[in-house]
This record gives sequence, C-alpha cells and structure tokens, in this order.
Amino acid sequence: MISKSRRARAGLAGLAAIAALSACGEDQGGDNQMTLEPTLEAVSIRALDGFSELGGDVSALTLLPPVAIPTSGRAVASVEGVGLVLLDLFESRARETSAPQAASLISAPLFRYRGAAAPLVVGVGGELEEPTVFLYIAGAEALERVLADPIAPDFDVVSLCAVRHTQALLEFLAIGESRAQRWRLRDLGQERLSAELVGEADDFAGARACSIAPDGSLITLNGDGRINGEGPVREATTIAAVRIEPYEFALLSRPEAGDIGAVNRATGRLVARFRIDEALNAPAAEHPAIIAVSDENFGGAAYRGGLIAVADGDAVSLVSLEQLLGGLRPADGDPSSDDDG
Repeated sequence: MISKSRRARAGLAGLAAIAALSACGEDQGGDNQMTLEPTLEAVSIRALDGFSELGGDVSALTLLPPVAIPTSGRAVASVEGVGLVLLDLFESRARETSAPQAASLISAPLFRYRGAAAPLVVGVGGELEEPTVFLYIAGAEALERVLADPIAPDFDVVSLCAVRHTQALLEFLAIGESRAQRWRLRDLGQERLSAELVGEADDFAGARACSIAPDGSLITLNGDGRINGEGPVREATTIAAVRIEPYEFALLSRPEAGDIGAVNRATGRLVARFRIDEALNAPAAEHPAIIAVSDENFGGAAYRGGLIAVADGDAVSLVSLEQLLGGLRPADGDPSSDDDG
C-alpha cells in the first residue's frame, strides 16, 4: 500500500498484472459494493514523459526503482512480438533485451545475488511456460536469465504477485484460475538460485492483480473485477493500494472508461477519476490498461515523490505520483461523507 502524509508523501505499491480482465455485468446490491459513479468528472493530469511505438502492445509492466542515484530508475515492459524491453526513465530510451515476452511481471528492487545487489525480475505467461527469473545488469543494460531451481506448480500459472522482498529473498504468489501457491527465491550460494515452495495459497486463486499493504497483506483484483472478492468494479484491469493518512484507497486502471479510478476502500465508492493527457514528448493514456507505481525518488522535482507508469497499447506514459494523489481531497477518504464529488 502507498502512504501519503500531510505533505502528500506517497508510499510503495508494487504490482504486477495481466491486462485483459473480463468486464462485470450490472452492479448488485450489498454492503461494501464497489460502485461506479458515471457522473463523476474526471480530473485531467498531464503525462510528463513517456515512450511511444514500442513495437507491440504492452502486456505487463514493472518498475525498477533507482539503486544508487535517482536517475538510474528503469521500467520493464513486456511487449507483444518483441519481448522484455528496458525503459530508461531518465534518458527516455527504450532498449530491447533477449528476454521473451511475458503476460505477468514482478520485481524485487534490490536482491543480493552472487554477493552483489541488483534488481530481480520474474515473469510468466506469454512466451514463458513457467515462472522465469531475470537479473538486471546495469552496465550492459540487459536482463540476464538466472539459473534457478524449477518453479513448477502443478497447474497453469496465469499471473504472479509479489508478497515480500528483501535483499535476501523474494516471496511471491504463483496464481492459477482455481489454485495458488506461495514461493520463495533465495541465493544460498549454490549453482542455482534456490526456489522453495512455501505452501498453498488458494484464497488468492483467480487474482489477476494485487498490491502489497504495509502489514504484508494483499489487496487483490479478481478476474471478475472484484476487489478482495467484494463488489464488482466493471472494466478494472490492474490495481494499486494507496494510503493518504488516515484513509485508504485503491487505484484502478480502467481502459474502457479511459481513466484511472480511485476507490475509497472503507466505503467501496469511486471518489475520483483521473484522465492522463498528452504533453510534449509524452503520449496520452486514452485507454489505460496497466499501472505500475513506486514512491521511490526517480529524479527531478516531478518524480521526487514517486511515479506512476501507465501502459496504453504500444505506449507507456509517466506521471508524477504526488500530483495524482494530490487530486484526492480529504473528504474523499471520509467514510462519513456522502459527497460523490
């Protein structure tokens, strides 16, 4: 979950997702219903930078926060027909890698491997039949496949969800339509990276996207558009949990609605809509299908409080996370407020 203090400080929201969820039907009654507000006016936010014409639609997206200096931040986009592409967020340069295309991506910003710490990326789906591990090599600007013990659940894995990461380990969920398992990656000094099955996690079966909360719990978006299994949200494809003290929200990419929605988690109401407009050298996100969020300092005044990367077709737009969260009013998080905005 992302936190924001009175200074609009944003916190971490890791996510990894597949963008192609089925839309829900008519809303049904009940408590904690995630409702759409068709009359809610969208707030316009200009993209600050971005990448166009990547060679195919982006199927997955993850951020690699800066390791040493803010300008070293990267994003990894899985591009259909191309493979995994490194996006240099400082130089606005896209670099193709030899890594195959994936349908779902997760990452650990710093993972200690062979005595050195570097970002680790895990992908599945697309051209990858099973979860596959890659290490980001900064000097070569490459993603190098890492030999690891087999990560081989006895079911088809459709998405991955990071659960916990430190320099010593990465724990994640391998999620299928009706089953899910928790796995742990560690470097134990052997020839291969250790991959251990921690246990079953069938409560998360069918989840297509998730975000980590500060207490280690997960907020999930199911294939039918339900947040944590409660209340339908039509059109939502990816999710990021955010916190603006003392309130909690979920940011949702909604390609059919053409916006990023903010849902008050206490009331289940959509309280804000954000439209990502184009600017100089920055494409608009007219149908935002994937969002990836980080509160790390990615350099410059705009990204000092974090950024949000938004994928739409073959383009990725970059937006100031502080600016987006600044569009949420205190009343939006108040469960006692009936104001629809």
